[in-house]
Amino acid sequence: MRYIFLTIFCVVFALANCDINSVASLERMGAKIDINKPIIGANLSQTYTLKAGPLASSTQLAIAIEARFDTLVSVNFTQATAANFVYKISNTAQNSQLLCNQQTKISQHKSQDIKLKNGEYLLIIFGSALASEYEFKANIVLEHMINSQTQNTLEAQFNNIYTQIIGREFELDFSVSQPVSDLEILLNDSLEIYKSTTFNGEKIRSVIPNLASLNYKNLYFIAKFKNQKGEKKEIKSPNFTARPAGFRLENIPKNLKGGAKYTNFRLIALDDNGIKISGYNGHFSGDFITHTLQSCEANIANEMIEFRDGVGVITTHTDYFIYPEIGLARIKFVDSQNIDKIRNGCILNSATNIPDSQGKIGCNAEIIQDIGEFALDKIVHVGSEFGSQFGLFGTIDENLSKIQYDNFMGVKTNLIFEARLEDGSVAKLFSAGCYAFDVSFANTSALIMHAIDRPASKNLIYQSGKNIYTIGFESFKNGIGVAEIKLSMPRQNPQNPLKIEPNQIDTNLTNQRNLTQNILNSINPLSNLQTSAYLYYAKAYGQKLIQTKSYPVVAKIYLAIYCDSVCQKIAKTSNEYSVVLDENMSEVSELKDYFIFKDFNTTANLIEFKTMQNYARNITNGVMDVVVNGDNQIEFEIKNTHFKGSDFVWVRPFNTGLWVGSGDQGEVLGIKNNQNIRYNHTIEW
Repeated sequence: MRYIFLTIFCVVFALANCDINSVASLERMGAKIDINKPIIGANLSQTYTLKAGPLASSTQLAIAIEARFDTLVSVNFTQATAANFVYKISNTAQNSQLLCNQQTKISQHKSQDIKLKNGEYLLIIFGSALASEYEFKANIVLEHMINSQTQNTLEAQFNNIYTQIIGREFELDFSVSQPVSDLEILLNDSLEIYKSTTFNGEKIRSVIPNLASLNYKNLYFIAKFKNQKGEKKEIKSPNFTARPAGFRLENIPKNLKGGAKYTNFRLIALDDNGIKISGYNGHFSGDFITHTLQSCEANIANEMIEFRDGVGVITTHTDYFIYPEIGLARIKFVDSQNIDKIRNGCILNSATNIPDSQGKIGCNAEIIQDIGEFALDKIVHVGSEFGSQFGLFGTIDENLSKIQYDNFMGVKTNLIFEARLEDGSVAKLFSAGCYAFDVSFANTSALIMHAIDRPASKNLIYQSGKNIYTIGFESFKNGIGVAEIKLSMPRQNPQNPLKIEPNQIDTNLTNQRNLTQNILNSINPLSNLQTSAYLYYAKAYGQKLIQTKSYPVVAKIYLAIYCDSVCQKIAKTSNEYSVVLDENMSEVSELKDYFIFKDFNTTANLIEFKTMQNYARNITNGVMDVVVNGDNQIEFEIKNTHFKGSDFVWVRPFNTGLWVGSGDQGEVLGIKNNQNIRYNHTIEW
């Protein structure tokens, strides 16, 4: 048996190889408690504070509790958290440990009262159903459960005093073994509830009144009477609670906006007649207001509710309330402070006002109600970053297919948008699968934007109208939208490289009145991308006249970049154009101010040949080799708008003759430097 135990322990340790003390702590009355050991419920009342985080979404935290007598365990989060918990009750000891790399997402309880019998063990497992880090602070309260039937005397006693609703009539069960005289029943030894000269044990109709002077969380009855011997007697009931029937939400304005300050959000505690409870006071802190879409990842701020004379003002800061998100918000406020829980005087984890067969109602008073839709303030174009170092001048028709877009050699550019609240913070719930919507904008830049004509990918901006572009809601995550578009300029006359920067990209957002442009405040979420890029003027050029004595022969087609003397000076004295021009400035000899496009690599499919008597190879470092098998003029066309027109390569056999010409150079050759120069008897004009 010993060997089996050791084996199991090792497996558990291997799965939970985490330093729990580095991410969580357990305190009682300000003193640190060893979180790795079970909590022993051996006192009448014990309160522990558990702090944890930040924890990875795959990480779970477990706390073990051992009951030495019948115990009520109350678990409540006291700060804003994305955490939830589940629990297991067993008759065997369970280890408390940090469970690492768990696949199961926890989404169960936010608060719970749990009954343990003497000798039972409880394991509370904290975790998160979200895919992001989480942290929390929670109170774990252990209380000794007592018998609700307390025998005060053989002569008289109070029976079955359960939780009551303020302002609702109920039957007070006060029994006597023999008739008594001069009976007086007082609430909290001050308020007369019942008075009779003789009493035989009949049911007493009573009510917990709505009074400012009462502490509803700690009530009791005092019965004063004379027995048959004329002796004065006094009996006290067990302490009990009277609670509100519910709450009413007030002062909720129309047109709610996330990030805005509201100074008078409030709850009203109501008695059974719907009247404000004057004596209801208390301070509550917790995550009471949340969004309604459970699939959305967000950690809403912690709220405070301070009740004074039945009015609870809801705040997130000292003097005001801010809802730090967008979307439909819901309040779920629960007052679970009820001493009747430890003596079975109410129904645990319930807020029902309808008595069960024993006359018990729910321990809790609560409100669950939708508050309203919080809107965002604006969507801001915060920045642009380049996904490629360069592109080419070129024009193309609108409404590009996905293939046309992929073949378009513009500068890949990521436009970055933020969904903002009124206080300038990011609305994280503006996300795909949550509250995000498509955002449209117009291009007000000198640069030309090129996009597909329909949404084919969540990472691509698409064109939805004349100069109207749309970033789909799928591109937004945690309030930030990033999607790609391509930039270019018209291809006209040969021109030097054009440097473009993010601040040259202007947009005018069109589909919502309060959307705006703000490129100065860039969040730079894609910092690995380029902060500038270039547009180049490119040309394809075929070797015009090639002589050979035998076939096959290799002819060359050059893909070249235009760069005049000004450009060349810059290129030779800096690395400004190093991505396309090599250090030696490899010039195409037949073309003035054109240099081989060194980093241009693609398939041979870019070029379409008019004859089939050749074998083209892929373009490598700006050059394509073409295998020619016979006397032929090879005409070709570039299947891309970045390379204008068509061109040719002319291959002829080597022949003798008196003269030849090469019109491409603008000169006629015969004898040069006292040597006969032999070319084909053809002049190219």
